[in-house]
Amino acid sequence: MVHLSEVSDAASFAFRMLDVHGYGELSISTLENNIIFRKSAEIDDADELFEAMDLNRDGYISYRAFLSCTLPQDVLEDKNILHVTFKILDTDSDGFITPPDLAEIFGHVEDSEVCKSTISEVTQDGRISFETWETLFPPALTENTLERRDSVGSVESNDEGQPAPT
Repeated sequence: MVHLSEVSDAASFAFRMLDVHGYGELSISTLENNIIFRKSAEIDDADELFEAMDLNRDGYISYRAFLSCTLPQDVLEDKNILHVTFKILDTDSDGFITPPDLAEIFGHVEDSEVCKSTISEVTQDGRISFETWETLFPPALTENTLERRDSVGSVESNDEGQPAPT
């Protein structure tokens, strides 16, 4: 399992460089100012990217949220991590992530509208199965794909970025 202590030095360094005030979180204005200061290429969808990374919708990207968004692809595709994460979020162990499960994990009231809304963004039946959970992440590695990894750890893919058939 990946722990924060195992994150890449590059991601940690990037966050420290962006967090110019040392607050431990990034605002959209901080990111925009960094882009201007560093004379980087303009990012047309910066607001959308920021919103996607602002996991708790408080207007800031925390260090942990930043790191989770910059996890290496092999970590994102690790089926064991998907299983463990699902089990953590399925607090009542009924095989589904529900609004009360999210409320318990994130400290909301049991009938939290935020938790209900979060689940409804993913599925209309009010609960997330493991099968649905898997679809929220990059294509999970199958046994077939694992066998085809070459010596540098890459995976053959088709034009749509899906693992290529063997």
